Amino acid sequence: MMNPELQLTHWQGVAELSVQDTFTPISILPPNESAGSPLRVLWAEIGHGPFSSPFFDQDLTNRLANARWFVSLPDAILPYAFRSPGVPLRGAILHMSRCGSTLARNLLGATDRSLVMSEAGLINSAIAQFTNQSLQPIFSAFLRPDGDRLQRSYLKCTSWNVLAADRILASFPGLPLVFIQRHSLEVLVSLSRTPGWGEGFPGGMNSPELEHAENPIERIAIRLRDFLLAARRLEQEGRCRIVKYPEIISRFIDGDLPEYFGYDVDEATRSRMLRVAEFNSKNPQNRFRADSAEKQDVAGAAPEIQRVHDRYLRAFDR
Repeated sequence: MMNPELQLTHWQGVAELSVQDTFTPISILPPNESAGSPLRVLWAEIGHGPFSSPFFDQDLTNRLANARWFVSLPDAILPYAFRSPGVPLRGAILHMSRCGSTLARNLLGATDRSLVMSEAGLINSAIAQFTNQSLQPIFSAFLRPDGDRLQRSYLKCTSWNVLAADRILASFPGLPLVFIQRHSLEVLVSLSRTPGWGEGFPGGMNSPELEHAENPIERIAIRLRDFLLAARRLEQEGRCRIVKYPEIISRFIDGDLPEYFGYDVDEATRSRMLRVAEFNSKNPQNRFRADSAEKQDVAGAAPEIQRVHDRYLRAFDR
C-alpha cells in the first residue's frame, strides 16, 4: 500500500511540515509495548481532493502508491495545525448505519466550496486514542485547504461516533450535528447481511448487555439501540437534529439544514443535489432504487429479526 521508496525519515518529514502544507495525517499508529514504540502519526502527501468515495479510505487507497510519507510523534500535529490551519469544520453527520447517510454526504459534497470527509480511519483513531486532549489540532491537520477553493468542511462520521458525540462537541462547542435515522427493522435486515458488523468498535463504548447477547442479530440490535438512545439524548439537549430517512433530500436542499450547516442552495446547486439523489449513493453508476418494501418483506419472513426488533428497537419506530 505504501511505497517504501517514497518514505521520508522522521526528521525529513517534520522539517517539511514546517515549511509547506501538502502532507495530511492519515492514520494514528497505536503504541506497541513489545517493540518499544510509542503512539505515532502516519503522514502522506495525498493532495487536496476532491474526495468523493463513500468512504475516505477508498480515496486513500487510490493515492498512496505514489505518495511520499513518513511517521512522526503526535507532538508534530499542533504546530502544523497552528501554522497551516485546515478548512473550518462546519458540521458532522452522525448515523445508525445503512440509513441514507452516504446520500446525505453526497448532497453536502454537491454544495459549493465544501470539503466532505467520509468515515475516515484517522478520525476514529483520534477519538479512540486522544482521550485526554482536544480533537481540534488533529482535525485541523486532517482537513487540508486547497488554496482558497474550499470554504467549509464536514465530516460524515462512522456509526459508533454518535457514542462519542460529547467528546466531539467538547472540542468543537456548538458544532452542528445531524443524526440520520431509518426504520430500524430495515437497518437490522441490512446489517444482518454484514457478518461481523460492529465487532471492531472500541470496547470502551460497548454496552455490558453485549456479553450476554444470544446471537449476532441481537448484538446488532443492542448497538443500534445504543446509537438511537445517544441521538435522542443529544436532540433533547438541543445539540443535534434528527433527520429521518424519507426527509433527507428535502431537508438538505430546501429545508432547515442549509442554514444550519452554513451553505447556500442556488438553482445550480439545487440541480446538482437533485442529480446526486437520482443515483445509488454507493454505486453512482446505478440509479437509485427504493428497497424499503423488500427489507420489510425479508424481516416478515425472519422470526429472529422480528423478535430482537420488538425487544430492543420497536419504540424508536413509532
